Amino acid sequence: MFVKFFFYVYLFSLIPNALFGQWQLADDKEIIPFEFTHNLIIINAKVNDKELKFILDTGSERNLLFSIPEKDSIDFYNVKEIKLKGVTENEPIIGMYSENNRIQIGNYQNLNFKTLIVLDNNINLVNKIGVPVNGVLGSDFFRNHLIEIDYIKKKIIVYDKQDQSSLSLLKKYNTKAITLINGKPYLNCTIGLSTNENYNLMLLMDTGLGDGLWLFENDSIKSNSNFFFDILGRGLGGDIQGKKSRIDYLNIDDFKLPQAIVSYPDSTAVKMLELVKGRSGSLGGEVLKRFNWFIDYSNQLVYFQKNKNYTVPFSYNMAGVEFQHAGSQLIEKDDNKTPYNFRITSSDDFVYLESLKRVKNNMQLKPIFEIYAIRKNSIADRVGLKIGDLLVSINKQKAYNLDIQKITDLFQSEEGKYITIEVNRKGKLLKFKFQLEKVL
Repeated sequence: MFVKFFFYVYLFSLIPNALFGQWQLADDKEIIPFEFTHNLIIINAKVNDKELKFILDTGSERNLLFSIPEKDSIDFYNVKEIKLKGVTENEPIIGMYSENNRIQIGNYQNLNFKTLIVLDNNINLVNKIGVPVNGVLGSDFFRNHLIEIDYIKKKIIVYDKQDQSSLSLLKKYNTKAITLINGKPYLNCTIGLSTNENYNLMLLMDTGLGDGLWLFENDSIKSNSNFFFDILGRGLGGDIQGKKSRIDYLNIDDFKLPQAIVSYPDSTAVKMLELVKGRSGSLGGEVLKRFNWFIDYSNQLVYFQKNKNYTVPFSYNMAGVEFQHAGSQLIEKDDNKTPYNFRITSSDDFVYLESLKRVKNNMQLKPIFEIYAIRKNSIADRVGLKIGDLLVSINKQKAYNLDIQKITDLFQSEEGKYITIEVNRKGKLLKFKFQLEKVL
């Protein structure tokens, strides 16, 4: 499961077309560590002195804030009301636009940070990916400096333009031109959809997309007959549905990636996007993580070199079941003891933490996972798992010792692997056993 947000703006009040601020670098370079989960880059930042987590997203023209920690408040400046519309046809969402804020990531800062604010509980990224994410940092992060993304060491390096040491590094990298449109980078790539057909496509380079490749179906580009329908991500206003399949290959210059997984968002989602003329889709994290990148917006170039992720097979959820966080439970530190039979919702966790430390030093909060989606006709569907089932264990591992990424990795591991899942369904313990099933 991956996450991607799409929206465009209807104005209640006049807002500048450009939502860009000026990022400044105090030293020759700044090294920024990141978390990497579900093929998304997540970095820590301070906004008006409050700690927040952001997805770093080359595919977003704007910065977006969609949640703040429950126990915190943040002052925002020069706030104006706006109306947002996402990729679904639901009612428009009311949001705010704010400027003259301060954002700081180490010594890399922006004193006129401009952002859209949409506090939407339906997004629930902490539930979907297991990491509390508060927003998205868009293209202005990249505008004025050379940016290196090292997916293996999980660090971003921001270089001063005058730093000559960075230029020597680039000699070992492939060089490719990008086209910047509305602050977002587009790459030309080649794909093969059958043994006799290949296409040159313009794809958005999109670090905020966890999937490897999205293509928009048209008269020329169509999914082959071997596909299944799936939930592809979240838009402001609802889930994005579509097909999941494979292509014969994806070429990025001299690098050929065979049997890449591709997603085709449904026509409703595509229709609601304001697509750049000539754009055929997006290149996301599942592909991008196979290379280390230097991104140079000022010269409209990227430099890239394959890394140890390059030969990792393209995989997908072969079980057909998706879990999300559904609050927390009290567990004794002795894992062999039974958890207390009640739930604390995610929004209430912080209320109980201090009292738990004082009263029950041998207790700790552990996550609860529930099924929120099951792919139709998947093996999970056929054996009888249901939406709303609470996870007790997988392959004898207690659910509260797992996280969303570990569960995802297990379901993508290998065809034929035996999976034993125990769930709690309205107080009744049920056990299901099946083998992971490859359908693509």
